[in-house]
Order: sequence, then structure tokens, then C-alpha cells
Amino acid sequence: STTKKREEVALEAQKAEITVSVLKEPQFYLSPRILSEKLHSDSFKIDEAQFIIRMILWSHETVTGDSEEISLQREDYGFFETFADLEGNDVFFKKAQSDAFKSDIILIHQFGLARGLLPQEKVKNRALIITEAAQLEDCFSNALRRRFTLARIRPFFDDKAIMVFGLLGIFYDRLSGRGTAGFDENVMVNDEARKSPTWTQFCDAVSNLPDCPQKEDFKKALLPQDNRVQWVNSYANEISYSSAPIYLGEYFNDVIAGFSKVLIQSEAISCGDSFNFFRELFELDSSWEEVIGEPSTRNLSIEIPEKLPAPFSENYF
Repeated sequence: STTKKREEVALEAQKAEITVSVLKEPQFYLSPRILSEKLHSDSFKIDEAQFIIRMILWSHETVTGDSEEISLQREDYGFFETFADLEGNDVFFKKAQSDAFKSDIILIHQFGLARGLLPQEKVKNRALIITEAAQLEDCFSNALRRRFTLARIRPFFDDKAIMVFGLLGIFYDRLSGRGTAGFDENVMVNDEARKSPTWTQFCDAVSNLPDCPQKEDFKKALLPQDNRVQWVNSYANEISYSSAPIYLGEYFNDVIAGFSKVLIQSEAISCGDSFNFFRELFELDSSWEEVIGEPSTRNLSIEIPEKLPAPFSENYF
């Protein structure tokens, strides 16, 4: 659920004297062990040292280690990942997990559900309620999407990452074009695109990065894979490589298998009084019961704007 929905549920649970906890993925939580190990490094770069000082000050005042307590800029996320409890083995995530499974209600984002945040053995006697299910497709696709950017990998490879993404940028510039709306299109990494010399140069550069788990993760994501689509795009002057699944049913049914009951709720998942599209998208069999409630009546006035300037024309922005 969204932050707003979680706050609504938490408020109602408090009124009913029902215990409730929020659980996020491990990468949201600081790892004090990793921070301590970093402090024993021989040297730091200026931007890294500034971030480490920030982490030290925050670590002495936080009781949750939740990164959402602090304000992270785009270039900060890669640095925080080097201090995050990615394996879920350190104190802050373990405490959040322990508190959650002692509570009557566990609140997690649909991203966390998609990534298997709730182990099967922990949910056998629990019911799952998925609210705002109209967002479920986007959340599952984005949660299972692998995205690599310079800001994300530079903390692991220093300036070598700049060359790698420079080559990816050349690959993108040579194959990209403008869509009908005037915006740069995604470059799909299909069999034809993989024949490009610049793609080969980019892959070779990734292979020559220093050995570490992040390098192997990156190399694996570049390989052609069944049931995944891969693309390169540019947004806000940032080149990124992405890989995401096409069909979601297998992933969805795996993460809900351990629950005793599952309810999917939304005001916008039926089409023409039918859930057929949603059923096919998540491969829901005939055991799923459909219930369509009474629509809420609202006085809506819908106006369609006309004579808007064409994209990139005068006065458009």
C-alpha cells in the first residue's frame, strides 16, 4: 500500500487497539557493521568522506536505521547502498522484522511483497489484503526490474564506472530516435541491438571492472533472458540500463502461496464489469471469487482541454 493508505490503516488499528508495524526491505536500513568496517579503510574520497560523516552523525541518533528518516539526493542512493543491510543480517532490519511478526498487522509496500519480504514460513496463519491493487502491475514490474545507473554503481567502481556508462551513452545515442511526441525513445536491447559494436564495447568494459558481487550482478543482467525485456533510456540526463519481467503470474503466485487467505481490493481493476484482464495478468485460477461492490456516486465534471501547444513548440512548457 502507499504511505497514505498505511497511515490510514495504522490510525484505524490504533483506535481498535490492534498492534501494527511497518516493514521495509533490507536495503532501506543502515548496517552499523558495514559502517564500522568502512571507518577502518585507509583513505576516502572527498564525496565519500562527506557521506560517511553524515552516516556517523545519523547512526548515533536513529533508533530504526530507516533511510527514509534522512533526505537522500539522487547521487546519495548509490553511497547509501554501500552502507545498507542488503542481506538483512544486521540489527536495524532484524529489529524491524521481529517487531513486525509480533504485530497483529504488518504493513508493507507492494514492492516489498513482490520481492518476497514476507517469508512463507512466517505467514501460514495470516491473511493478506492487497489494497490499491490497480497499482499492483506497476509495482510488481518495477520491484522486479533491475536498473543500473552511474550513480548506483560508481561507489563500487570509482571512475571506471564513468567509462562504462560513457560507452552505454554512445550506444544509446546511436540507436535512439524521437517518438511521435518529440521525446527520446527507449532503445530496446534485442538481438539486432546486440550486434552493435558499441554494445560489445560496453559489455567488454563491464567485464573488465574489478571483481565484486555488484559486477557479477550487472553482467548477469546484461544477458538475454526468457520472460524479460531489456532496454536503455535517458531521463534527466541520466543513462540507465533496465531489465524487467514480461509475465507476472508466476512471481505473484509464489509470494502469496503461504497465506491462509488473500483479498485483492481496488476501485479500478475491473473493465466492463469483468476481471478477465486482471485474472490473465496475474494468472488467477477459477478458485478466486469476484465481488463487485456498489460504485460510489460522485458529481464529476470532466473537461477535455483543447488547443494545447504541440510538444517543443513555442509556449509548450
